[in-house]
Amino acid sequence: VYKYRADYAWTGTGSNTDRIDMSVYHRQSLNYIEIPITLRYLYGAGKVKPFLQGGLFYGFLLNAIKSSKKEETFINDAGTSTLNSGKETGDASPVYIKSRFGFNAGGGIDYDLSAVHLTFDINLNVGINQVINEAGRYSVQQFSGGLYDVQDNLRLLVPSINIGIIFPLKKQSGSKAVCKY
Repeated sequence: VYKYRADYAWTGTGSNTDRIDMSVYHRQSLNYIEIPITLRYLYGAGKVKPFLQGGLFYGFLLNAIKSSKKEETFINDAGTSTLNSGKETGDASPVYIKSRFGFNAGGGIDYDLSAVHLTFDINLNVGINQVINEAGRYSVQQFSGGLYDVQDNLRLLVPSINIGIIFPLKKQSGSKAVCKY
């Protein structure tokens, strides 16, 4: 999700003090399914171990929803009045490319519960490619024409907080006994 606001003003000339103000509040919600490939380095010994991790990710756009709130106000010597106000929501998927990729980095804590590991980590995904579809940036007239909103080139920088459960495929034994499969 990212948000921004655009303000526009039209002012009369000469002794005319008439003015029209327009504010548009934009909210873009992009939903991706992401596949990370991450290497993790655990520090120390014991049940609780801190770690650093880093790697690559690939994301596929599931949907893109844009919502906006527009307010137009007329101001003159007689006072202020609302000309127009309204909300719009719609599919903005044609404005965005379908895939994104980049680097991820982060750190966290691993807690060993014998059969499973609990993890808590904080990551930052840094997008390499820009996510705006240049051929489709004017394709949704609902937003580009009515709201005067055309997306610039954009790369995403996305923080995340994760809690996970890891099921180890092979658990190291604490004993000196050797198991042969």
